[in-house]
Amino acid sequence: SNQFHILLISHKYYTFYTVEPGDSLWEIADNHYELGYDNHKDYIDDVMFINHLDDADDISSGDTLVIPYYSYEIK
Repeated sequence: SNQFHILLISHKYYTFYTVEPGDSLWEIADNHYELGYDNHKDYIDDVMFINHLDDADDISSGDTLVIPYYSYEIK
């Protein structure tokens, strides 16, 4: 019998996020991390690396962060 397998490939993209008063990297991760990461910590580690942050608390209201996300769509 013929079987068809659909392979879904996710693509990594980046977007800008402006830090709001009271935001933490954990809250940002809650709202933006989905595909591509095993857990919030892996996502936060990637955000910190991309933005050259030494500490997860090194963000302030008004800062612009580059945040990654994955999508099955080609954009």
